[in-house]
Amino acid sequence: ALPANLSFDQTTGAITGNCTVTASFLVNPYILTVTKNGSGSGTVTPNSGALTWIGNVGTATYPYGTPVTLTAAPEDSSTQTPVVWTGCDTVNGSQCTVNINAARNVTATFAINTYIITPLTGPNGAISPATQQIVSYGSSTTFTFTPNTGYYISAVTVDGNSWGMPTSVTLTDIRANHTVAVSFAIGSYTILATAGQGGTLTTGGIIISSGTSQ
Repeated sequence: ALPANLSFDQTTGAITGNCTVTASFLVNPYILTVTKNGSGSGTVTPNSGALTWIGNVGTATYPYGTPVTLTAAPEDSSTQTPVVWTGCDTVNGSQCTVNINAARNVTATFAINTYIITPLTGPNGAISPATQQIVSYGSSTTFTFTPNTGYYISAVTVDGNSWGMPTSVTLTDIRANHTVAVSFAIGSYTILATAGQGGTLTTGGIIISSGTSQ
């Protein structure tokens, strides 16, 4: 592109009659560069021309003064937050408008949705991990339950729904927030006492809780 204020002088030979001098002017072209980044993915399409993509960087050349509107479309609108634009003259939702008055650089950031998985545990045992987990859409996470000595897993729920009494829970294809809860109860044992010939026992079938004596 030539500088806008560049000028040329042309000197003719001796003028001996009428002559015509013609000057032609071209509009300077400039490059628009669009970069896609973030944890998500999507497309960016201009309203005129076409971007040539190498990886996540697209370029196109436009004449000076051309307004270009770029439209971003996440790969799946149900799994990603709205696109974030930088380098635009104006932004209207998924659209970015730039006026080509120089080389321009625009960035579209796509972010995939994240969700919170909350672990809850009662006394006499542990859940691992014990802190809230922030996970991406469609991912998986596992929680493991460990009772203290003399206790057992009495109930496991996910979002209030019973999952029985497993030692671990794996949530797959996560698309919402969830709560994983585990409860522990003290163990109990049955002692069966049997009297041999010639003697008696006053009590049989006593149930004794873990850690107690009889």
